[in-house]
Amino acid sequence: MAHPMNSASPGAKSDMSSLNKRRSAASSDMEKKFAQGQRLQSRDRFAEAEARFRKVLASDPAHIGALTGLTRCLIALRREQDAISLIDRAAADAGDNEPYLVELGGLCATIKYLDQARALYERALALNPDATLTLINLATVVDEQGETQMAVDLLSRAIELQPLSAQAYGNLGKVLTGTLLFDEALACYQRAIELDPTHSQSYTNMGALLEIIGRHNDALSALQK
Repeated sequence: MAHPMNSASPGAKSDMSSLNKRRSAASSDMEKKFAQGQRLQSRDRFAEAEARFRKVLASDPAHIGALTGLTRCLIALRREQDAISLIDRAAADAGDNEPYLVELGGLCATIKYLDQARALYERALALNPDATLTLINLATVVDEQGETQMAVDLLSRAIELQPLSAQAYGNLGKVLTGTLLFDEALACYQRAIELDPTHSQSYTNMGALLEIIGRHNDALSALQK
């Protein structure tokens, strides 16, 4: 004869309810500290923000927002070696989180930690090969590493995917300027400005190029935009 299962005792239910409440309170407190860290960071109070983010990470070492927030604080405080150590730890735990990989790659690029930036962007592209902004960002990194042709190929792919990307055309112009392909570079800057008349970096870079090739009046006009 089957016997009915015993339900939890009132005392056990009470203990479980108390445990859930404590967990909820701890989570709420952690998110409150994280929000405080973000506000402090936005006000350039980096040391105070760092303290808040570290408290969050003490409770949840894998908290993505706190990890990236703390890294930004360390960079702002010029503690780049500490930032690099944190980025390496975060990169190891990032898994297949494409947006997180891209964000970490951007932080690496900021401090010229180029090998890690490249590795992170390449991991992100393996997950999403058609991510135009990641292609553009990786192109910037490999160009700084001296791999100009790869940068050109990446930017050409970005333009193929997003033909109206002023940033891709502007960046390609910059890369081509470095290879002394001035006519092609000028055409890229002009296309970037055509797509986005407010693209200030293309005006600046085009002005510098026009100076190089002796078109001083045109350079002055571009630099005044």
